Formats: sequence, structure tokens, C-alpha cells
Amino acid sequence: MNNEICNPQVYEKLFFLHVPKTGGYSINSWLQQYFPSSEIQVNLEITNWTKQDFWKSAKCISGHLPFQILNRHHPLNEYLKVTVLREPIDQLLSHLRMVRRLRNPENKKFWPSYSSDVQDISLSLNGLNFLEPLDIAKWLEDCPAPGKVLFHNCQTRYFLRNPNDLFLNELHADEALLTLSRFDVIGALKHIDEFGENVAQRMGWSVLKKIEKKNVSPKIDKPFENFKKFRKALEPFVYLDQEIYTKACNQFFGSQNI
Repeated sequence: MNNEICNPQVYEKLFFLHVPKTGGYSINSWLQQYFPSSEIQVNLEITNWTKQDFWKSAKCISGHLPFQILNRHHPLNEYLKVTVLREPIDQLLSHLRMVRRLRNPENKKFWPSYSSDVQDISLSLNGLNFLEPLDIAKWLEDCPAPGKVLFHNCQTRYFLRNPNDLFLNELHADEALLTLSRFDVIGALKHIDEFGENVAQRMGWSVLKKIEKKNVSPKIDKPFENFKKFRKALEPFVYLDQEIYTKACNQFFGSQNI
């Protein structure tokens, strides 16, 4: 659905599909300014969302929840459906760095909560040279199935009926784009303020609060200067994400926002 709509329906409930490393932490903090704590649930995962009895009271749902799976069990017709996409190479590198940092001392208390697959992936990434794109590409090519499902075309997977399919193709891209068309507001991370304005309008919020950037990787952890080298090496692992991102930007924002 196009972000610019004449006389749009105003919603009372909101669902934010938080694709990893697309500004979700900042958006969740922003949403918490509009909803009382009793009416908002954030940071939900596919492993825990069915265990919580909040569906009758929550007016805002946010999490790493593949849309088609969630919508089958809890239809989201009454919710404003929103999500944010990110330039795919940038999202992939940020996602890899984030999973690598899970083993850092500051995350020690959370370590036991991660699955054994995620723990193994994090440990493996700790030995990876993030300054060399070919090393990253080799790791992505050789990593076990859980790593491929986690990182290969990650953004596309959140809009699929079966996000854990190991190998994706153009049919999956078509499916993801069709699912995206069911969303009311689609944002791009690099234009997060525009996203916030569109959401506020559709929710009927008279006071617009700025989305403050949080949980941003420090500059020292940005390992690449020559982005073209990384694109050439890593594009095979995000080529469907790139197709979806480009088409979404052209449809919802105009090509100048890519």
C-alpha cells in the first residue's frame, strides 16, 4: 500500500514487524512514548509470542515475527501494519556484527537464553576477519543451515509463509513483495523520520515525537571503507533483499531514496 493516501483510516492498534538491524530498537523506544506499558509488547520472538496472554489488552505489538505466520494465528486486520527496510549489504554486515557481539562480556547474562545454533554461530563469527569481504563471503557460503537461514536474504524471509526454507529464489521475492503490499506504512532506515511522520499520521497522533537513534554500532565497529568491494563479494547472499528493497523504495519513496 502506498504511504501517501488521501483520507486514510486512523488506527488505534499497531503492529511493527521488526526486521533485525533496521532501526527497531529506536522505533520500539519511540512507540513506547505513545502507548502505556500495559498496552504495548516489544521485542517478541517467534519462540515466545504464543506463550504470552496479551492479545486482548495490547494495542501495540512489535517483534521479529514473520508476518504470514503471525497473521495466520492472530489476524492483524485491526492493526496498522508497519515495517522498515534497510540497504541490504549494510543490514547484512550490521546483523553479522550484532550476532558476533552476543558473546561479549556485556551480554553475558543473555547468553544462556540464545539457542545452541545461535551460540555456535556467534562463536564462529568471533574468528572471522570483518575487514576482508572475501572472508565474510566464504563464511556465509560455508556456514551450516541455521546460519544460512539467519543471514541469507534475511529481510525477504520475514515476509514469507515458510521463512526457514533453506534455498530461496525469485518466486520467494514475488511472495515477499505481495506480503509487503499488505502493509500500511513501509519505511527505509535512511529516511526514518519520514517513516515516523507517516505512522503518526495514520495513528492520529497530534504530537509528533522524533525517533531518536539508539543502539547504533560505534564507528570503530564499522569495518569497511570500500563499499564496492563488499557489495561485489556479498551481493549473492542478499540479491533477493536487494530486489525487494529497490522495488519498495521505487514504489513508496521514489528512487532518490535508495
